[in-house]
Amino acid sequence: MKFGGTSVGNPGSLQLVKNIIENQKEPVIVVVSALNGVTDRLLLAADFALNNNSGYKSLLDEMVDRHKEIIENGKYPPDWQGGGKTKDTAVV
Repeated sequence: MKFGGTSVGNPGSLQLVKNIIENQKEPVIVVVSALNGVTDRLLLAADFALNNNSGYKSLLDEMVDRHKEIIENGKYPPDWQGGGKTKDTAVV
């Protein structure tokens, strides 16, 4: 099973993915790719870095913060602008 993009785009979607995996009758292999909006942000950060634009640092910090917030609290940081809808649903 592979999940990515909008299927892992917000904490509510992650909860649905979790439920799908838990409801499988047989063991499964699960692949989770980038959260919604992250690939575009990574490409933008790479472009900035290649062009000596220091803005890449804040983009990377923003992505790290987004992932940490999801891991720690099951929520997106309030200032996240990288795609997906913000939802205050915990991921268990």
